[in-house]
Amino acid sequence: MRRISAASLLILCACTLHHPVFGQQLTEDASTNVGFRQKLSIAERECLLMERGNHTHRHMSRTITVYRNDPAYLHCKIPVQGDHLVAWTRVSDEALLTAGQKSFTSDARFQVSLRAHNDWVLIVRRVEKTDEGCYLCEVNTEPTSTIHPVFLRVQEKPSSEAAEVAESSMPHKKSSKLLARMNGDEVILNCTIEIDGNGEHKNPEEVKWTKDGKQIKIEDSQKYISKVKRGSNVLVHELRIQSPSSNDDGYYACEGFNIPKSAQMVHVNTNSSKSASWISSIFVFFLSLLLL
Repeated sequence: MRRISAASLLILCACTLHHPVFGQQLTEDASTNVGFRQKLSIAERECLLMERGNHTHRHMSRTITVYRNDPAYLHCKIPVQGDHLVAWTRVSDEALLTAGQKSFTSDARFQVSLRAHNDWVLIVRRVEKTDEGCYLCEVNTEPTSTIHPVFLRVQEKPSSEAAEVAESSMPHKKSSKLLARMNGDEVILNCTIEIDGNGEHKNPEEVKWTKDGKQIKIEDSQKYISKVKRGSNVLVHELRIQSPSSNDDGYYACEGFNIPKSAQMVHVNTNSSKSASWISSIFVFFLSLLLL
């Protein structure tokens, strides 16, 4: 990118500030007006129509929408090859904002940043409602300049009250909790799901059981028993693992549609059941001796 001389800047400023679209009465047939230096592109014409309040044509022009007080980034990608001058102008007051990497406005919120060697980004800090409008990026290509129009739309941020209403209108996201326990020669997994208490969920919510990320085939009735219990505001999906062994150790989880995943690490302690069985046998033996 070559340095911009003072003479070049004067020429560029003159060309930009006297761009044929400025100060003209724009109509649907504006591109055919005799006084125009070049035929306007569809995108440029639409951007200028939007500048004048006509928002019915928004097919080709690029529109950037930001909230007030947020930053805006208007991109202008130019041909990689060649030695080009780039200028950003604002249509509303015909102001030259930047030329090359130099700023020509006293408003410090406007800056230009060259990214990826060919993307001239006009940055507007703390966007105000008055910044809304059409911005033109002009590149001195041959035989005529190339113009990239961007329409900046500024919206008010939703109020906290409006945000709460929007949030309340969204589907209620349920919560779930998975607990595991040993009961004799079974491992019992309880997946408790909170539900709405207004009777909207008459049918039990479907859940998927997984172990170490792989779905469990609960139709294997010799190994697994699955059932569902319903409370006032909860559904409890119960999965029983029959005759567990160390092979059943793993990371178990339950999840479903609109039901967050809940997981629990399960370790089967077979020694505890054997120890309990041995103690029970000793107790019966001594009890029989006392009765003799």
